[in-house]
Amino acid sequence: MKLFKGSAKPVSRESPLSLYDYNLASFDINTHYDQGDAVGFINLWGLPSVSAWNLKRKVAEEGIKEMGKKVVPVPTGDS
Repeated sequence: MKLFKGSAKPVSRESPLSLYDYNLASFDINTHYDQGDAVGFINLWGLPSVSAWNLKRKVAEEGIKEMGKKVVPVPTGDS
C-alpha cells in the first residue's frame, strides 16, 4: 500500500491462495486455455439475440395474428 495525504493506493497484490492463473488469463502460445472453447461461449451468450431477431423476422413476415400468439406487453419499469 502506498499512503499519501489520507489516501491509500494498492501498488502490488500477492497471495498464495489467489485464484488468478496466468496460464488461463493469457493467450500466449504456451498457455493451457483452448481458444476453441470461446466459440461455444459466444454462441450461448448470443442465443437470446438470435432468438429475438428470428421472432422479429417471423412477425414481420407472417404478422402476429397469423401466428396465433398472444402478445403480452413487457414491463419497462417506468411505471
